[in-house]
Amino acid sequence: ALRLLSAAPYAVPFSGVSLCSVPVNGDLPVRLVLAAMNAAVVGIVTYTAKNEELSEMFKSGKKRLRLAEQEFELSCPATYPVAHCLGLGVIRAVDVPNQRILLTTPVPEDVLLAAGTKLCLLKGNGLQLPASLTYAPSFPCFPYMSSESTGEGSAQLRTRNNVKRRAQQ
Repeated sequence: ALRLLSAAPYAVPFSGVSLCSVPVNGDLPVRLVLAAMNAAVVGIVTYTAKNEELSEMFKSGKKRLRLAEQEFELSCPATYPVAHCLGLGVIRAVDVPNQRILLTTPVPEDVLLAAGTKLCLLKGNGLQLPASLTYAPSFPCFPYMSSESTGEGSAQLRTRNNVKRRAQQ
């Protein structure tokens, strides 16, 4: 688990990858695709279809997504041709402001950057991060299991030893 967390992730731009998620019930709304992909184990696949079929498929699968006052396109095709699996990876983070995905994988960089291939990150329902990645006592924090809160009442509680009770007044 520590080797996986210490590995440097690849920064993959949104335009260079297609995101495919298999939802539990029905179709996953586009606005939830990035949230579903965050901290997910994904299959890295390439398509074996002809270039004309690929360009048409990805053109029809373009969806506009608006997050945090920023609008961009995601490629989420509805139909998929036969795909070749390159390996597995873990999406460490989805960086929306820079429109990139941080992907950790043992697949070599030259295989990922092979000319003429369109990568797809395929997330299913049955494969999740191991519990040792989220609950190991040797980690300083639990990734994806806690967050900083900045709302009302999120500050640390302070003790008030100087306030006397009614019986003491």
